[in-house]
Amino acid sequence: MSERTWDEIENEIYRLKLSLTSNASETGDWKIAKYNEYVAAGLNPPFDIAAFHAAREAIREEIRALEAELDG
Repeated sequence: MSERTWDEIENEIYRLKLSLTSNASETGDWKIAKYNEYVAAGLNPPFDIAAFHAAREAIREEIRALEAELDG
């Protein structure tokens, strides 16, 4: 394990997971609902879904790396 403590890594994992679900986060699930709402209404979505997906995937990769660090 790195210089970080177990608790610090756990807290970072929690923070990252929260960023994927929080209504206050730019990478939160709410943006998926907003995107779908625009598409269903025949409107252009207010953001780039590919960039949004890439940002969320980067967070997931970071979570997996931290979890592997805990397991290692």
